[in-house]
This record gives sequence, structure tokens and C-alpha cells, in this order.
Amino acid sequence: MHELGEIIKKARTNLGMSQEKLASEASVSRVSIQSIETGKTGTPHAATLIAIARALGFNTWGEVIASVTQPPAPNGHHGQIPILSQIPASWGSDFEVNGAYNYEEALSYLPMLPGVEDIRAFGLVVTGDSMMPRYQEGEVVVCSPSEWHNQGFEDGRRYAIRFTEDS
Repeated sequence: MHELGEIIKKARTNLGMSQEKLASEASVSRVSIQSIETGKTGTPHAATLIAIARALGFNTWGEVIASVTQPPAPNGHHGQIPILSQIPASWGSDFEVNGAYNYEEALSYLPMLPGVEDIRAFGLVVTGDSMMPRYQEGEVVVCSPSEWHNQGFEDGRRYAIRFTEDS
């Protein structure tokens, strides 16, 4: 399960909540909830996602995703994105296991998301308000260290820019 609408619908139905009730609790229209669940709406604004998460009884969007995903495979977390409390200090080969980073300190895991193909991807929880209004406290930002770009934006997707002493 990777689609935003499927995640919202599953979380809502797990709680026995109607679209009308969720819409009322999130202060959006029922039609908005229906459009998100059916995929007719693109990605809603971050504030809307946070309102929906809170209406579902969660503090963050990452908690909503975690509530409806399958538990990790017994042999590890292959195919999942670890959520870290901080970026590890060592990024060398001693930190890698089978080509992927060995995240022993992960807080939790997200399912692999559409468009994220990097096995080294990780999530960070946004803290503070320095990235508002685009990113709000409690949201999870997925970082893909193998996919660095020269531009900050490309094809409507957001990218972090890595600055080095050579830049």
C-alpha cells in the first residue's frame, strides 16, 4: 500500500470512521476526502495532511502511514524507509550492509514510497519551524542520498542540494 488515498482510507476504515466524520474533524469537505481517497486530487497541502492525521487520532503523518502498513519482514526491514532521529555521523562503507545503510537506530519504518528507488533512503522528522510553511513540525521528510541534483527543484519534486567545499 503506497498511495496516499489508500493510506487515508485504510486508516479511516480501521477506525470505523465515515468520510463525513473525518471531513468534519479535519475541517475539510467530504468531497475533498473522497477526492483524496480516490486519487482524483493531487497531493494535498501539508497542512491538510496534518489536519487529517490529527482527525484520525495521530500526531504526525508518519504515524498514520505506520498504522496501516504491514509489519516488517522477520529478516529485517528490506523495502522500507527507516525514520531516524538524526543523520548518522559516518557514511562510509563500514556503515553499509549489502549496499544499503545499516540503520540500527531507526525510530520506525515507512513503506517504500512511489518514486523513491534509493535503497539508502531515510526519513527525518521535521522539528521546529525553520522550514515552515512548506514543511511543518512533525512531518517526515524522506532523503535520498544517492540522488543528488544540481538544482533545488526538478519536475515539481523537491530535492535537497548538497554543498561541498568544491561547490
